[in-house]
Amino acid sequence: PASMLQGMESRFRQAEKKLDSLAEANPTAKWLNKVRSVLPNQPLLAPEIDPDVLSTVQECLLADEQIEVDYLGMDVAEPHRLRLNPLGLVNRGPVTYLVATAWQYSDVRLYVLHRLSGAKRTYEVSTKPDDFTLDAYIASGALQFGNGRNLSLKARIDEHLARILAETPLSDDQRIKDDILTATVLDTWQLQWWILSQGNAIEILAPKL
Repeated sequence: PASMLQGMESRFRQAEKKLDSLAEANPTAKWLNKVRSVLPNQPLLAPEIDPDVLSTVQECLLADEQIEVDYLGMDVAEPHRLRLNPLGLVNRGPVTYLVATAWQYSDVRLYVLHRLSGAKRTYEVSTKPDDFTLDAYIASGALQFGNGRNLSLKARIDEHLARILAETPLSDDQRIKDDILTATVLDTWQLQWWILSQGNAIEILAPKL
């Protein structure tokens, strides 16, 4: 959280100076200069998030408090007021999502953080769905915009795509025989986007998407 990070910045700077001073004598100190993580898709610039909104959301999430916000949906012209029960924050590429329930409802939804404004602490205890965990929610395919259900995918693929999927499978039970691919995968928008991105390299045999 930003409130905690501010108090730790001086220690981070001190640690960086210490690593710099050790770099000549200790190769381990150079490790951070030798590793990077690169996303395998078209780079997009991160949207701007109001720092006050971010700080308030983080404070309410940490304190298990409800938060009152104005939220601007994708297909509306004006924001509307919501009272949210924050459950987690998730970065998906350049976009950060607030996982939360609204009002007294129990269905968990995603709220794009940069579309929040006027965030206000309520100092009221938030409610949490029974047995909710952030890891289980992500594993359900929610961040791939799915319905939480699996489907049995069967497709004809070309040799090039077969080689790629042999190295990086779609699932643990994936099988490729001749030019036929079978795999159990989550039914998500992300899956459909991936299929469309393959062009003529893939022909879906089942199910109908």
